[in-house]
Amino acid sequence: MSRILLILAAVWLSGDPERASGDLSAEQLAEHVEVISGGFTGGDRAYVRVGDHVFFDERRRGPQLAGLYVVAIHGNKILQQFHYNTYAVPGASEGLARDIDSFPDGTLVIVAAKDEATRLFDRRGQEALKQIGAQTGLLGQPPRGSYLCIGVKGMAPGEAREQYGDKRQQFRGARAAHAANLAPLEEPAPPKISSTSGAHVLHVGIDVFYYIPQNFDPMTAEYLVCIHGAGDWHHIGAEANIKRFQSTADNNNLVLIAPAFDCLLNWPFNRKKDYRNHKFTDPKIIKDWHYHDFIALLNRHTDKRSDLKVLEVFRLFNDQLMKRDQFHLYGHSGGAQFVNRFVTFHPELVGKVALSAAGSFTFPQRSKDYPWGLRTRNLKKFFGEQIDTSGIRLSSSELDEKLGRLLDRQLFIIVGEEDPTVVNTDCPWQGSNTLERSRNYVEAMRDEHQRQVRRGMRPLDDPFRFELHALPGVGHDSATGASKAIELLFPSEEKKP
Repeated sequence: MSRILLILAAVWLSGDPERASGDLSAEQLAEHVEVISGGFTGGDRAYVRVGDHVFFDERRRGPQLAGLYVVAIHGNKILQQFHYNTYAVPGASEGLARDIDSFPDGTLVIVAAKDEATRLFDRRGQEALKQIGAQTGLLGQPPRGSYLCIGVKGMAPGEAREQYGDKRQQFRGARAAHAANLAPLEEPAPPKISSTSGAHVLHVGIDVFYYIPQNFDPMTAEYLVCIHGAGDWHHIGAEANIKRFQSTADNNNLVLIAPAFDCLLNWPFNRKKDYRNHKFTDPKIIKDWHYHDFIALLNRHTDKRSDLKVLEVFRLFNDQLMKRDQFHLYGHSGGAQFVNRFVTFHPELVGKVALSAAGSFTFPQRSKDYPWGLRTRNLKKFFGEQIDTSGIRLSSSELDEKLGRLLDRQLFIIVGEEDPTVVNTDCPWQGSNTLERSRNYVEAMRDEHQRQVRRGMRPLDDPFRFELHALPGVGHDSATGASKAIELLFPSEEKKP
């Protein structure tokens, strides 16, 4: 029996001598703990509860949700409640190690693995687990297993409670149903942004990859925000954008920011039944998938908005790295749809814009429902009652102002002439394929430009700044789209062979 269980038994039999006197010790708190770890075949779940406080009950699927779920408590104070994605995020083990290093001795630390936690788990993570009394740890363990650890900072290796196996692992303390009188978790300090050249990642509710260029000069540098497609797994798409634009960032003194957003492929659905040969077979998924994703800014299943998350990240970089009023913006596929909607409602924050292979657009038509048009009276019907509609549900005059600022932007629309048809039963009026929809959007914005000129809202000689670039022989190709965007956004950049 591990040392922590022996201590728990002694405390339980002694009649709780310290329980009424104030804060509980780590060993006493462990009595109140219930933990469930489910690897991929063990239920794909992480659950951590201490007394009447549930910290995690994560059952959704997807690589962005895999890894280690950790809670740290000292006395009655919650020090940490965090998810370390040791499956998909480089440096997650290092983050876990740094945090455990910072905890005072005597801190109760609870760890539960979900889905797959071993892929990027390294020696630093293993050393961190040993600091809380683990001996087996995760290093060298078979992938996708269940693992839980309940330990105390300062224990010797082997003294913590550890459980590992293919099946679901569960631990329930003797007083798991009783309140533990924990103080609320204090608001964590904002993550620190590095100014060192190279690739980095930070967590602000979502993971955000960023790149500081070589010979970084904060006096003249600019921001470029890159948005991955809706068909990409979050981290793979975000990291790909960093790699594609890295040399351009070095040559143009650009700070790259690539958020890793939620998307349909990480929602729980039956892959064998609903997704075959990279195509959806369930008509309901085809009809509704835009409403599940970050690409519409609003999301049917949460009150969180993807555009506000980008604004939060931009403020964080402005506060810590360099102050700028605007950033350049690029997106591919579903990311291009996000870019189109973001610049429609936040045009004043964006400099140059490039969209590659957008499957649909928000047209300037006020007779069509959002996200396909600008009519917003049905938002709660489409997205749910909990959504925040601020900045999107606008008056006619406010829409005129937003569209006017949008037309001031230099906007490049890139599309492959061989891009296949995308079935969309909600907005067939936009066009029958990606190229046709792109052309129709540009013409709709040209008509809006002329309307504003006729009404005296723009000078008679005001140029139309949107450009359509159709690429012969190109399909739905993110690499080619990014290469063309570099050429258009930064024309001084030497063309790559």
